Amino acid sequence: MLGVLGKSTSADAKITRESLTRGGSQEDPQHLQRELQDSIERETDLKDQLKFAEEEVMPRDAQNPSD
Repeated sequence: MLGVLGKSTSADAKITRESLTRGGSQEDPQHLQRELQDSIERETDLKDQLKFAEEEVMPRDAQNPSD
């Protein structure tokens, strides 16, 4: 069964710089800036959610130290 699969060589696969970038966004600095800003906002939101979740759990832990 394995003999059926063809062997690929490096000549078969042409890797270009464009194929390595995500949708060619490397050529659009404004698009990258928006993506970066979105990522920063998501990170901030996640940090806030984690902080609130920890604050919510802390009083329970203080009341029930044996759990």
